[in-house]
Amino acid sequence: MPCQSPPVSALASYARSLRTRCPEAEASPMLLPMYTVPVRDLLDMAEMEPHEELKAKGLLVVFQRSLGNAAFVSHQWVGHEHPDPEFKQMRVLQAALKYAMSSSLKHIPLDIVTELLLPGAKDMPTSELVEKDLFIWYDYFSCPQLERKPKEGERSELSKAIESIPAYVAASAFFFVLCPVIENEHLSKEKQYPFAAFVCDIVQFGDCNAFNCFAWSKLLVRILRLISCPSASMGSGPPGQGEFSLAEDRKKVEELLLQTGGRGLDMTLALNESLTHHGGSAELVKRLLDLRADVNDQTFTWWKPGFGMGLIAMQKNLQHKCGKRTLCSKLMYHGGHGGTPLMLAMLTYQYEAAACLIAEGARLDSRNSRGWTAKDFAAGQPVPDFLLEAFEGSSEGCCRVTSIALRNACVEL
Repeated sequence: MPCQSPPVSALASYARSLRTRCPEAEASPMLLPMYTVPVRDLLDMAEMEPHEELKAKGLLVVFQRSLGNAAFVSHQWVGHEHPDPEFKQMRVLQAALKYAMSSSLKHIPLDIVTELLLPGAKDMPTSELVEKDLFIWYDYFSCPQLERKPKEGERSELSKAIESIPAYVAASAFFFVLCPVIENEHLSKEKQYPFAAFVCDIVQFGDCNAFNCFAWSKLLVRILRLISCPSASMGSGPPGQGEFSLAEDRKKVEELLLQTGGRGLDMTLALNESLTHHGGSAELVKRLLDLRADVNDQTFTWWKPGFGMGLIAMQKNLQHKCGKRTLCSKLMYHGGHGGTPLMLAMLTYQYEAAACLIAEGARLDSRNSRGWTAKDFAAGQPVPDFLLEAFEGSSEGCCRVTSIALRNACVEL
């Protein structure tokens, strides 16, 4: 009997059609030229000037693919009238580009999640950044900022630039997301909360005996993410969408957590789980510590031997010992006993959480089973100044950053 190929699904057919479709026919229109700055000029900048001023100085270049490669930079505005009034974000980008384009770095490593879920994914060779001239698109100097209000019936140049963003992204060879942890009094985190349908059920359920300690602690982390900082939650839906159906539900959830805090909830485990899953906002860490989580816990094991994740962890552990070191292998190698929440925060680049832990009394001299301290995990990383100061004995910067983060935290619906 001849073998028959399985039927092609509608999704597979659509995917194949995308490959043969002419990209120019359906490309988004570019209503305004793609103004960029050559990377060499960007690296020399000492202040962030608007589009009009750089254009007058002749520093803007209308990008075309024949010139080289473009990099689209997505970032957060940390001021109401200026995206980076203290030039802190741009200094981070400058340092990252200088390091990535230097001869000392050969590859940009994968993040932990990508390495785990996509075993075939490869590191990006840094040679791709320097093989052609590089031009940077950044909204403040690439889009008009100071134009007058257009006349009735006319479109502003800024609106044309905004509508052209899909075309700018399509023309770019690289897409950079600039989101460093910085100390800024103007930074605002006022956002809507995503809503998970189980929250109201948990409010009514409220019986810790129905869950084992581990399962309940992981559920606790998810609820606290809803209350404190949804953008850190992985797998709970797009951040910023949805809200609590009833305003009083949020208060009920908080009361439930406080009431059950002494009846089997392992707040320390919840703290470590939140850091493991990149949920380490300052507010989440502070709330768990207020619920009696141990800031200096050294009993948490980041992975356990056995099937599934345990086998992957052992393979990554061996890989690290053999010298093929990645972010994921480093996490698994140091995943034995003795690690503290601060070490986990440093290892996973959650610097706001690290600042909060230090402000709340985390010890800096604790060592894990490999003999490392939290300071050792900072080696080779672009660590913020407030953490470097803390490792040298001054925690004032961490206290200040934590205070600002908590003051601007997502606490109101």
